[in-house]
Amino acid sequence: KDIILNWATATELNAARFVIQRSIDGRSFTDIGKVNASGNSSITHVYDFTDLNAAQLNQSRLYYRLRQEDKDGGYTYSLIVPIQISLGGQQLLVRAVPNPFNNQLAFVIKGNGINTSRTDKAELYTADGKLLYTQSITGWTNNSRIQLRSIPRLANGMYVLKVHVNNEVVNLKVVKQ
Repeated sequence: KDIILNWATATELNAARFVIQRSIDGRSFTDIGKVNASGNSSITHVYDFTDLNAAQLNQSRLYYRLRQEDKDGGYTYSLIVPIQISLGGQQLLVRAVPNPFNNQLAFVIKGNGINTSRTDKAELYTADGKLLYTQSITGWTNNSRIQLRSIPRLANGMYVLKVHVNNEVVNLKVVKQ
């Protein structure tokens, strides 16, 4: 019933706050909360916000973005992230295993009634959005453990695993240690 949003910054300069915005159509956004930023920093900071009772909006998909506001009044928007609440009455769950991970990373897909698609894939991004790795994941079945093969050598830190399943996207925060 709740949606937990996570994001991270690699660096911050003059940052005041993050305004969390939600939309039901991906075009018109409403402010739903604020999180104070670290201000000025050259280290990674991880943030989260919980959109309480989002399922009560009776939407199968919601869209979120951040407006990062600076102390001098300037602001920038993040990319828009769609969140699928259900697929055909079935709940899609994707879980990274293990998380945190060392050198091997896999994930498990759970969702009865969800079909595999030739566009299904997994992508690994840096915390600041740089694509590092892509792997096709066609042919999976419910409760499949899908091992990411030949991922590049990674520095310790936070990454985003983006799993595309049946034209839906699930973003997972994963930590390399």
